[in-house]
Amino acid sequence: MGNSVSYALSLLVIILPSLTSCQKGSLDSEIGRQILALNPSTNSQASCVVYRLEDSYPGSDEAKKGASLHGYSILSGPIDLSIENQKALHSIIESRSTYIEHAVPVDCSFLPGVAFCFADKQTRVDLLVCFTCSELRYYLNGEIEWQSYFNPNELKDFVKKLYPKDAKIQSLN
Repeated sequence: MGNSVSYALSLLVIILPSLTSCQKGSLDSEIGRQILALNPSTNSQASCVVYRLEDSYPGSDEAKKGASLHGYSILSGPIDLSIENQKALHSIIESRSTYIEHAVPVDCSFLPGVAFCFADKQTRVDLLVCFTCSELRYYLNGEIEWQSYFNPNELKDFVKKLYPKDAKIQSLN
């Protein structure tokens, strides 16, 4: 019995890292450095806007026609974030405690409800946020560069402040 438990734990240690949605990056990777470089505290050229996205499947009947971001229909935006809100958002996304490494994947399709677009004269990073499965996806130059599960509480509270009249956002728990 002891050997089978030991074998199972060893197998879990080997397999568990591959189950995480973190694929290409981290805060220590190139995409992480790009994100950190778009902080208004250190980059006066940095800006950030937020979009409210239709959180239905891309191409589904529920998806609205019109503008989209990475295949997800835009419901509203862009809304320019104030410097204070940009700093608050960066505080959340730069915190290592926000990210859950080596998470067991959730049986959920990625359906982002909001997108944050960070830019300066040289770089654009888009962050799409799915609160249903607590997953983030970072895009650089239109390509997914990093995705990770996250601890949703701080980000939910932040987004609720940005969309005080959005019933679906306010119902996030």
